[in-house]
Amino acid sequence: MRIAVKSTRTGSRKSEYKGLTYDYMRRFIRIMDRENIVTFDDVIAHYEDFGYESGKLYQCVKDWFLETYPNHKDMIVNATPKAAA
Repeated sequence: MRIAVKSTRTGSRKSEYKGLTYDYMRRFIRIMDRENIVTFDDVIAHYEDFGYESGKLYQCVKDWFLETYPNHKDMIVNATPKAAA
């Protein structure tokens, strides 16, 4: 009898940006930085004018969002009302 040790694989890499959709970005900006919602729509329109495919368009918009709001997760946590101790 021979024993073989196999490594386990997680299947796919977990993305730290999972759930970062257009809807999430739009809702985040609408709540946290209302004045910038027009800029967000302008960024989408700007890249659409270049004729980018949906994948490339999303990547450019995501890059803009992460550059503009690098700590977006922390901003949500800090804005959450704290429960009384």
